[in-house]
This record gives sequence, C-alpha cells and structure tokens, in this order.
Amino acid sequence: MTWINDIIQQNASRIFDYPTIQEYCYLRIIDENQLQSKSIDNLQGEEETLAAKGFKGIATNIEELSIINKPENKRVAHYRHDKYKLIGISLTSDKNSQAYKHLQNFVCQTSAKEIFLLQKFFPEFQQNFLYKLKTENTSDVSTKILKYIYQNEFETEINDFITDLSRKELETIDLIILAELQSHFSKQAVKKTTYKNLSAKDMIIGMLENFENAVIKITDPRERYGGKTLKPKKDPKTVIKIEDEYDVQDLLYFSLKSVFPSMKYENPLAKFGGKSTRLDFVLMEEGIIIEVKQIKEIEKNDSKFTDQLKIDIESYHLLDYLTDLIFYIYAPKAIQDIDNFEELQGVRNIKGKTFNVKIIMVR
Repeated sequence: MTWINDIIQQNASRIFDYPTIQEYCYLRIIDENQLQSKSIDNLQGEEETLAAKGFKGIATNIEELSIINKPENKRVAHYRHDKYKLIGISLTSDKNSQAYKHLQNFVCQTSAKEIFLLQKFFPEFQQNFLYKLKTENTSDVSTKILKYIYQNEFETEINDFITDLSRKELETIDLIILAELQSHFSKQAVKKTTYKNLSAKDMIIGMLENFENAVIKITDPRERYGGKTLKPKKDPKTVIKIEDEYDVQDLLYFSLKSVFPSMKYENPLAKFGGKSTRLDFVLMEEGIIIEVKQIKEIEKNDSKFTDQLKIDIESYHLLDYLTDLIFYIYAPKAIQDIDNFEELQGVRNIKGKTFNVKIIMVR
C-alpha cells in the first residue's frame, strides 16, 4: 500500500503543479480538508470557477448558474466535454438542470472508467458503472484494476498492473482508481480480522453502544489520574471535556476511522431540497450513514429534537446507496422520555426507498 501511495503522490505533484479543476475533483474524494483550504481565485475561466464551487460546496447565485445554459461555442470547448467541469458544475444544480442532462448523456456514451468517477459524486449511476464494467472489454490497466476490485478478476495479475502504472504518467482519474485500490486492500485487511464475525453494521453499533464506557478513561478525572485522586501531585494528565456535538464527533472519528479507513467525515455529496448537506460519517460501500446529535442537560426538550429527527429522516430517501441510518444521540441527563426517540426506529419506506433507522443514546 505504501508503494501505491508513492505512485499517487508522485503523479499528483506533477499533475497539480498549477491550479486546475482536476485537483478540486481529486481532493473532493481524497482529502476534503485540503480542498476546503484551497482558494478558487487562481482558476481560469467562469466554467472552472463554477465547477470549483460545486466541488467545494459553495453556494451559487442565479447569475453564476446561467453558465449552465449557455450554447456551445465552436472556438471554445463546452463544459459538457470535460468530465471534471461537468461533474463540478452538475454539483451546483439539481437534477432538472441542463448540466445534469449533459451528465446523463455522458454516462450513456462513455467508458466504465469514467462512469466510475461520476458515480463517486452521483451514486445513482452506480449500476450503470457496474454494468458497463462487466460488459466492457479493454486493455486499459486502470479499468482492469476496477474489474479486480468489483468483479474479482485479474487477481493473479494485480501486482503487474500496479508495476505497469508506476512506469507511466497517470491522469487524475487513474490516481483516484489507485486510491480506490488502496482502500480495497485496507477493507480486505479489516475483513480478515473481523471481530467475532460481526458485520460492519454490527461492529459500528457495538462501538457506539460502548462509546460512553470507553471514553471514561479520558473524560473522568479519577480515571485519567489513575483512579486515586482528583488532584494529582505532579504531571497532571489533560482531561478531555465533551462540551458540544463536535467533541463527540472528533472522538467517534478517531474510533471509527481506525477500523473503517474508507469512512468519510462530513461528506458533502448529498443534496437535499437543492442545497448541499453534510453527512457526519459515511460508509458508502456498506450503505451506512451515522449522524451525531448532542442534547445538553439545560436543553431538556424531547419533542424539539424528535421533531427535527423526523424531518431529517424524511430527507434521506434521496441517497440511493443508503441501507442503514444510525443516529447517535449523546444526551447525558437530558432525555426525559426514551420512548419519544425509540419510536423513530425501524424500517422506513419513503417514496420507494427502503432503509433502516437505528437510534443509539447516551442518557
């Protein structure tokens, strides 16, 4: 895996030597934090700027979105002919826009490798990708790697494929496929060390249900100081305080990311009602979303939070890959009636989309 990362880094430093929309696409998948730190000011052209806003999740106005409907100019390549611009611009609009229609046409005409990239941002095209991958015969090494990952083909040749790619100057999409291979190897390693034959969902539920007990070591002064006194004589250890929702998320991120390396934090891919929404934790391959909520003791108002959860749950049917939605509610001494929350659990069918809702609470 170190070898794969070296190939990715060497080519990334070459490809992204100057500002380009390809880098924004790459970072949206690989490193969301680095993406958010990048400015769009150095990009050239209104199409690239709009696409960059799409990748960064920046709100756009009507004037900026007018680019979407501009007719083609024979002297200048239209954004629909550039997959990176097309994806980014499509992220700024809804599924009724001209950009999304161009995206649908692109899927019908292009290769499995390029549909793979599109479905990273638009999961509704995942089946198109899998079908195309199954039926496409190609000598392209990156596509063969995808066949290895998703169809268990070329197992004996995978090392040769990596060696072959190490000798070439790769494109951005090839780097993303190599990162997918690296993630695949990580997941395979996790599967080989599965604890008590639990599924990913069961492992996550177990970790969340034991979270309160596990963090006592760093949040309780007695435990942190060795179980003897609240006031150590010397070299006191820092006690971690859970003061808000972000503190809970940070501690959960450390725990979950250690076991599920492909997990995404604050994933911005979803669009609810035309606006970008960040999901706390996403394991797309497993179809699992984890949302973290905190209720403070001074906010004792069950109905306020259950009403908000009901509204939230109604929106998740838009995520095609979703099978399990887990709410982790950290609310020590703040819940009045647990039944108000537990009644939200169970299988939900919303506008033809079926998924399961699980509520885990710290009371």
